[in-house]
Amino acid sequence: MWIHGTDEVSAIGLGCMGITHASGAPMSIEDGAKVMETAHDLGYTLFDTAECYTGVYPQKNTVDPNTKRINGIF
Repeated sequence: MWIHGTDEVSAIGLGCMGITHASGAPMSIEDGAKVMETAHDLGYTLFDTAECYTGVYPQKNTVDPNTKRINGIF
């Protein structure tokens, strides 16, 4: 774990670009959520995300809502 401000961040993170594009066929929104939830359950707290990771879902950013759900924001 690394300390960033008052937050603990896992030393190994999950790169999320492949969830929506850039690495073969995109995952469904549900499968992307499962990947992120599984990573979180395994102890990942660092998710490499970007606003542009909407991929084939331009009206729904798959990564950001899942990150918020993992953090308990909604």
